[in-house]
Amino acid sequence: MGLTFKSTVDFEALNNKKFNAKIAVGFSNEQHHSGMPASELARKMEEGNDITPPRPFLNPGLEYGLEDIRRAIGEGLRDAKGRFKSGWANNIADAARTAVLEYIYSGELAPNAPFTIEKKQSDQPLVDTGELVHLLEAYVIKERV
Repeated sequence: MGLTFKSTVDFEALNNKKFNAKIAVGFSNEQHHSGMPASELARKMEEGNDITPPRPFLNPGLEYGLEDIRRAIGEGLRDAKGRFKSGWANNIADAARTAVLEYIYSGELAPNAPFTIEKKQSDQPLVDTGELVHLLEAYVIKERV
């Protein structure tokens, strides 16, 4: 499993505890129906081009769901020594992925350009067939406390 277009989160800084984990949220090179790898399509959407404005969504999505991510971190705590239950990092990765998805669907991204709206019959950026958002992954790179 490897994401070629991703954002990683410093959860130690997020939680202000002796807590060190790396969790990646992003896209692999799995093929999108457009014929382009999902990672490349997501990068183009995030960075924009001559026709399409940049629409950053990974890091803003993580910021959008920061409270839910912090809650997932807090729910992982199980004892007075601050140790985490088994699988805690996977729960946090799930919260991070959900945060990005919720941001994409929140309506906070700038709407599509008129040409794009005409082409795909929607003003909602990043969502056409729903295939790209289903290819969004989150997983634990390093789990350590």
